[in-house]
Amino acid sequence: MRYIFLVIVFTFNLISLQAQTTEQDTVVLLPYPNPVTDWLTIPATATTIIVEFFDSKGLFIDAKLSSGYEEHVLNVSFLYSGFYLLRVYDEPNYVLYRIIKLTN
Repeated sequence: MRYIFLVIVFTFNLISLQAQTTEQDTVVLLPYPNPVTDWLTIPATATTIIVEFFDSKGLFIDAKLSSGYEEHVLNVSFLYSGFYLLRVYDEPNYVLYRIIKLTN
């Protein structure tokens, strides 16, 4: 009798802290620090942004409105440790980011 096992390997591509360049030669500004403990900084792409938080299963957790000119600083201490998705709206576009939340 033969057994066939299927092994699926998931890899997580952690977002680096550096700016990345896409094919259109536009600079993508990444949130930092990542991993984060209490305060997350998102470089400004617009003066007002909306940030939505989703857990690793894609379930909506919270939304925050932020205003700033050079950067947006958000308190993320309410999150438990784990992987999260952020959807950042800078009307009319949005960008998805993955972050890791660590406890203090």
